[in-house]
Amino acid sequence: MRQHFFKFTLIIFLIIIFYGCTDSRYLSEKLFWQAEREASKILKKGRKNLDETDYRKLIAIYRKVSDNCPLQELGAKSQFIITQFYILQGKYKEAQRELTQIINNFSSKPEIASRAQFAIGRLYESQGKWEKALKEYEKIMDLYPLTPVGLNMPLYFLRYYRNINDAQEEDKSYRQGIRYYYKLINEFAETQVIPVVKDYLAFLHLAKGEWQKAIKVWDEIIDEYPESAQAIKAFLLKAETYLNKTKDLSRAINVYREFLNRYPKHKLSGEVKIKLAKSYYSNSQIEDAKKTYLEIIKDYSQNPTLTLQAYIGLSYCYREEADTQKVMEIYNKIKNNYPETKQALSIPFLVAQYYQQIKYASKAERAFKDAIKEYKRVLQDDKKKPWMKREAENFLALCYIKTKKWDKALFLLRSLADRYPKNPIYLLDLASVYRNLNAVDKAIDVYQELINRYPNNEFIVNLSRSQITSLKEDVSQ
Repeated sequence: MRQHFFKFTLIIFLIIIFYGCTDSRYLSEKLFWQAEREASKILKKGRKNLDETDYRKLIAIYRKVSDNCPLQELGAKSQFIITQFYILQGKYKEAQRELTQIINNFSSKPEIASRAQFAIGRLYESQGKWEKALKEYEKIMDLYPLTPVGLNMPLYFLRYYRNINDAQEEDKSYRQGIRYYYKLINEFAETQVIPVVKDYLAFLHLAKGEWQKAIKVWDEIIDEYPESAQAIKAFLLKAETYLNKTKDLSRAINVYREFLNRYPKHKLSGEVKIKLAKSYYSNSQIEDAKKTYLEIIKDYSQNPTLTLQAYIGLSYCYREEADTQKVMEIYNKIKNNYPETKQALSIPFLVAQYYQQIKYASKAERAFKDAIKEYKRVLQDDKKKPWMKREAENFLALCYIKTKKWDKALFLLRSLADRYPKNPIYLLDLASVYRNLNAVDKAIDVYQELINRYPNNEFIVNLSRSQITSLKEDVSQ
């Protein structure tokens, strides 16, 4: 009887705990949803238009969630949001106090606590107080070493020192990072965290440009933990490194083939097969590429994304062989079987481009005229979706450039650049056309416009500056 009483008491206790947690979670979800709805009304003004009263109201809105549900994850999320509002006002002490409270409330949840600890470091870093930031970051490595934030810290340090051009500290942080990861490997030997730690170690080598060392670590993961998610990742990263860093296509091909032999039923096998076929093509193994693309079309007939990629790849193989009949067969299949896709929309241009490639001038001329008519027809069709019309304009611009209809190309590219200011490609093409026309001053003006419009895009800024320098040198000569 006494034993039954204890069992009954335990069941009641568990029910109370379960429903208490459920009620608290439900309350946090309800309050957070209400907070988001109320806050959206204020945030509609735009961040630049918010004043101190607005921020006070926003903080009060989310404070309802954190005060009523301090130990729920949405309570922490609300405090992170409150922290951002303090930062936007330059109230760093209040922001740090909020983050410290998150750490205290979620000391048993390392992933949340580590994010708050990292945010404190970022607060100091944003104020130019690197030494204080460094101490906060080192706390993460001591207290939360196996969290994503903790494991990423060596990479963070390396990239920080690289960004400030401190090569000595960068090298030092690289060596310290290696020691840190091996310390964790020794401490947690024979546990499931080892492939995760080694994954970060490989990324550290990769960030430092030590490709072979990264590959060696990936090989260890593949051999020691073949069924882990990290092994799958290691295969793909190893192949990508051979492709893009060491430029060793043959080794990349071998890696993809080994992956498919080991994991023929894996959900990524189709995508890996596409990568294999592309690698064959890039390595001038056209027959192997064709065979692989045809296998994809057969084996993944229910996956239109993969089969469409395979048809496109196959068309390039036939183009390489100048097999006009096969090229046109594939293009017709793409147009007929995948009509509402960018690839289908590209076909009129690709047909014309192909005839131009094989120096069939009369057919190329006719095909470009047909392509221009087709893209104009898309633009005039009110039933066509906006993305299709934009793509049609892109291909139309390419047709004008290929047929040297410079005035039309310039007009359309300027229109696209003005209507889609987030995409620098239109201005780059515009500058390129001006260069072809030997309109040096206008080309320089466009490159300067690129610098002014995309000041935070390092690639665009550097490219534009180098082009301006090159153009000015050409003029001076």
